[in-house]
Amino acid sequence: MRIFYILDKFPSQTENFILREILALKKLGVNIRICALKKPADGPVHPDALPLMEDVIYVKDLSIKRKFLAVAGNFFRHPALFVILLFSLFHDMLFSFRFMCQRLRGAVNAMAFADLAGAKADHVHAHFAYVTADVARILAELNGCKWSVSAHAWDIFTQARGIIARRIEGADRIFVCSMNGKDVLEKLNLRNERIVLMHHGVDTAKFEMEDQIGEPITKNRMRQVEDSGPASGIGMRPSIITPVSGVEGHACHDRFLRFAITSGHIIAVGRLEEKKGFEILLKACKILAEQNIAPRCIIVGEGPQRQMLEAEISEFGLKNVELAGAMDFDKVKMLMAESSMLVHSGRITENGDHDGIPNVLLEAMALAKPVIATSVGGVSELIGNGVNGILVKSDDPDELAESIKALLNDKGFAGRIGKAAKEHIKGHFEISETVQPLFKYFMA
Repeated sequence: MRIFYILDKFPSQTENFILREILALKKLGVNIRICALKKPADGPVHPDALPLMEDVIYVKDLSIKRKFLAVAGNFFRHPALFVILLFSLFHDMLFSFRFMCQRLRGAVNAMAFADLAGAKADHVHAHFAYVTADVARILAELNGCKWSVSAHAWDIFTQARGIIARRIEGADRIFVCSMNGKDVLEKLNLRNERIVLMHHGVDTAKFEMEDQIGEPITKNRMRQVEDSGPASGIGMRPSIITPVSGVEGHACHDRFLRFAITSGHIIAVGRLEEKKGFEILLKACKILAEQNIAPRCIIVGEGPQRQMLEAEISEFGLKNVELAGAMDFDKVKMLMAESSMLVHSGRITENGDHDGIPNVLLEAMALAKPVIATSVGGVSELIGNGVNGILVKSDDPDELAESIKALLNDKGFAGRIGKAAKEHIKGHFEISETVQPLFKYFMA
């Protein structure tokens, strides 16, 4: 059984959940061929993705001539499909010209994948109900097989209902990672028996770091981080990240001085964009600072809101808050393990965009970290308030500040919910179990 996996980009630092899924399925014996529209941008790459990259088919850099030959070849092999495609594009035009162009581009890319693959697929699976689904639909037609799609968050919450219904109407199965997203899809009045809830998961064995939690980062620990992967592309800015005096490890070269932090900091991880709500976290830090509470807060990630967030940090006088930029996963995991808590201040934007169940919550909980998260999207499917984490209202910096203060002041409570968080992940979000619905579907 050969499965073609259609992805927008591989690997992607913000989509490690896809990498985990692929690795778990391959471990179960599934034959997966990755077809990616784009190559990764310069920067850190997850070490587990490196062996997979050798066999990935990319179409982004193909010449117009190469794509034209792929289309021409498929035209002569599948003339009837082109007639169907033409009528389909006219239908797409009724939604919008942009949508029609996306669908046409998806068809061209599908033909390029079919030409480059060298062997037929037995099944095609796409991640995100967007252009990748458009590609999967045509590629499945070219291969004479079924196709399926995994829908996630922005692709469900930000697209017009008619467009998302059009994109997934031909899928044999639709997997969705939160009940929140499943509810939205079921309201489209499609064949709802096709929609399957499948939460993301983590390989908990890779998060067994209890011996590191709470220890300062020493010179040897820094060397371990350095050995875990290349330092290029870390994306941390010296003007923002500064070493703390009195911490062991100052003899190491500059880029690892940036990790010389005392244990017990607050960490937040995500793309610097509106739906992550980092400005709410900054306002909470300002409220705490006014009470003479100033724990170190490290925000890991890059994105369009960097300049705005830098300006707010300066305006609020938050010398304890740092924008760490993008960094590779092992370094993020190290910073998580050293933290006192992880905060996710997600929100719903004006266009409806929001996270489903942020994967960073699974990762922090697997490390036995107490987490504070806004009750947006499917977060309440993961966290029981006061049991294995703390839920707060979105866009409420006062409540967020109070919750941070509560965890800082009550180490016993923080430890209990951190331990409960880890047990919850091991019991309900282990990747070998969460991937079973997809595995059984592929093997059926």
